[in-house]
Amino acid sequence: MEREFHITTLVLYSAFTHYVPNSLSNVTLPTNSQFLNIYNDLNTIINANPVAQMNVSIYSDASGQNLLVNKVATNINYTYPYDNVLNGVTTTYPGRISIIFNDESMFQISDAYETTTWYSINGLPIKQLT
Repeated sequence: MEREFHITTLVLYSAFTHYVPNSLSNVTLPTNSQFLNIYNDLNTIINANPVAQMNVSIYSDASGQNLLVNKVATNINYTYPYDNVLNGVTTTYPGRISIIFNDESMFQISDAYETTTWYSINGLPIKQLT
């Protein structure tokens, strides 16, 4: 069995180091069009308070009335699309945003999903996630 694939993940935020990339100049931008919104929101929060918790709310509507998740995030990552080749058969996986919470639960949304969700971080205005 021959298997060949490479997965690249970009860490957008880590609570363990209060890390947010300070430059995207050497980063290939993800295919998810909302990536820059999340990146800019994280930078706004970190610049205002370098040790801030990231309280992430996920909604099923733009008004913020239907709350799906409201938790403290420990990591926010973007995994780039990739191909998995197994015995000469290529399977393509879309990119995805993953938010890992302090209770070890996770919220993921794929670039390929047709589901629309919205988010807010630390009370910033609600923005579309997909």
